[in-house]
Amino acid sequence: MAASDDYQLEEVKHDGTPLPASQRECSIPSLTGSLTVAFGRDKPLELPLAGDRPMVFKLGVDWSGTGRRVSAITLGHFIVIAPREWTRTGRVPVAPEDCTDSRLQAHYFYREKGDTDDVGGFNEYGRPLTRAAAVLDGNAIFDDSNEGDLFGGPESPKLTARGAVWARVGEEGKKGWGQNFKLDEPLSEVLNGRQGRFFVRVYDGESRLLDSCEFRYLRSLREICINGDPYTNGGVLAPAATGHVPADVRFASIDVVSRLNPIMHSTRTVVEIGDRLLVDPHPDADSVSCTLASEGGSVDVVLDLPRIWWRMECDDADGNLWADRPIELTRSEFAKHAAQGAAVRVRLPRSIRSAVVGFGDDLQRKYPASRDDGGRLVYLVVPLTDFEFNPEILEVLAEDVSLNLEWNGTRLALVRVPRDPSPEIVSFTCEPSTVENGDPATLAWETLNAIAVAIEPDVGVVAKTGSVEIKPRGTTAYTLRLTGPGLAEVTKTITAIVTRVTTINPACSDDAGVAYVQGGCGGRRRGKGFSRGEIQAAGVSRRTAMMCQLRSDGRRRTTHPANVAAIRRAIDAQYQ
Repeated sequence: MAASDDYQLEEVKHDGTPLPASQRECSIPSLTGSLTVAFGRDKPLELPLAGDRPMVFKLGVDWSGTGRRVSAITLGHFIVIAPREWTRTGRVPVAPEDCTDSRLQAHYFYREKGDTDDVGGFNEYGRPLTRAAAVLDGNAIFDDSNEGDLFGGPESPKLTARGAVWARVGEEGKKGWGQNFKLDEPLSEVLNGRQGRFFVRVYDGESRLLDSCEFRYLRSLREICINGDPYTNGGVLAPAATGHVPADVRFASIDVVSRLNPIMHSTRTVVEIGDRLLVDPHPDADSVSCTLASEGGSVDVVLDLPRIWWRMECDDADGNLWADRPIELTRSEFAKHAAQGAAVRVRLPRSIRSAVVGFGDDLQRKYPASRDDGGRLVYLVVPLTDFEFNPEILEVLAEDVSLNLEWNGTRLALVRVPRDPSPEIVSFTCEPSTVENGDPATLAWETLNAIAVAIEPDVGVVAKTGSVEIKPRGTTAYTLRLTGPGLAEVTKTITAIVTRVTTINPACSDDAGVAYVQGGCGGRRRGKGFSRGEIQAAGVSRRTAMMCQLRSDGRRRTTHPANVAAIRRAIDAQYQ
């Protein structure tokens, strides 16, 4: 047990037995029984302990620090000590924990501003634990500090507390200013122009603490804006397609005369420009802490920029770095990581409680967000095993797909799975390209990204890279065909040329293959062979002429139409 700065302990008795105590603290052996405390007053106070009624303690804004004994649950975090056998009612956000005294348990309760429902209690204690809180009204300015609500503007906040008779406002610490006042006296008159951080405690007519809260007040501050919009509890800074941009934080004053000077507690990732801050697009820069000073006072301000980041968590991830653009994974990489138990961890603003995840528009899986141990950061974990048997991973992709996260109509692509690469023919050859009838040739090919490979005609399905021997029965066009579900077909055709070699058909006319030249008396006689001009005029190559055993006479220079016709008859005769 500890006394506040306003009191000094003189004597403490538990069940009538004096306890050793300093002026501020005393160790109590049990939370049951009776406790009598003397503060130098004429009559000691009887402080009820746990027994037939619960003990309610209000904790700090961040659920930390020393709890203050109050009479009921108002707003904020509370620990309630009650007998172990009591049955809890209402929502139970945290399981109760045992106390040093085995007859008791500690229960956690939380009630936030705007809640109108009772937070529950105990079946064995019929009276409600919830009661109206001490309320401060004014120009409230949202930030993420744990030092109480932030107010700004010419008027300090107004205090209302139903059931309270008097209050105390002051600054924490032994040397801090403090003053008691009646509830009908305006808080602004009590503050008398003071600015900074203060506490308020309200009491009933018997000086029992009913509620307590903290607040900050800076007259020159009108609002805090992020990228031109007022900073709110539900704000979200989603990255663009190219990632996050520097966040523009502006502390707007009430007029052009008032000046605000943010003094950064860390400047590694922040650039100060007058009453503005430019915060780097980096996850380590999301928490901005500064002292905001103006004429007449200063307050500490904390901004947890609501930017969204995500990263792969697996053994071979690239340093598990936070990303603000889709993580690139092929289908095989996605399946591999899923088999290894990998997950995508998403860092979210505190206003997001859950999100749905899925490929494309099929957002069927809902994931809850959870806080880390400190309570300042919110995470959502998406195991890849939840999606490893989706068609997008098992089947060939003709176009890119994304594993998307969505909340309140806003969608982000966490993982991008690119389409499968198109099949490609690297080479397709026939060696030799020309063969004699009945001789073999070799088809050889090399492909990339092929799903199925076939050669038509006659060959059929083949390996993605290889060779095969062929014996075409005639000149044949061979087509290499690459196919795959959902992918465009890729083909290439080459021709194997077959030549047929035979002798002169004896059934042809006598002059087939015979060259005639001019005789001495104006007649014609057999020559030694055809001239080069006659062979060329017949459209026959020298190689074909040799294969067909056509004789040539290199000394001749003349070309006779009859000889050209004879050459053609000789060639045609071989292919009858």
